[in-house]
Amino acid sequence: MSSQQASQEYLALEVECADPVRRVALLHEGAARFTREAIHHIERRDFEQAHNAFVRAKNIILHFLSSVPEADDSDLADNLRSLLQFTYARLVDGNVRKNPRSAGEALQVIRLLGEGWSALDAQRRAAADGERPEGMAYLG
Repeated sequence: MSSQQASQEYLALEVECADPVRRVALLHEGAARFTREAIHHIERRDFEQAHNAFVRAKNIILHFLSSVPEADDSDLADNLRSLLQFTYARLVDGNVRKNPRSAGEALQVIRLLGEGWSALDAQRRAAADGERPEGMAYLG
């Protein structure tokens, strides 16, 4: 087994064993990584590898989309659904047209959502450890 395969297996296990908030944060990191890889491969004109990376990023976004309950018509759910649909459409466009700009637009949304989930994960971990999360001193 190569070190790259071992690393991929470790990451997959980490995602599977993580609590739900950490899992979502890790999946956003993965979607961002695959999108960056797709852009990199487009720039190198390696379209097969770009396609493979796009497929992996799109699969994560589809997973997120399928996780938003259809029955939930709250503003939050509607806005999240819209962001994920936009992101998916940008990934599809990036893949079909080999357009790094579309992929970059998707990456911006993925990063933004991922930062929110990562901050929530850090806050939950700090609370579990009895610490005050960095940047949360104003909460008392």
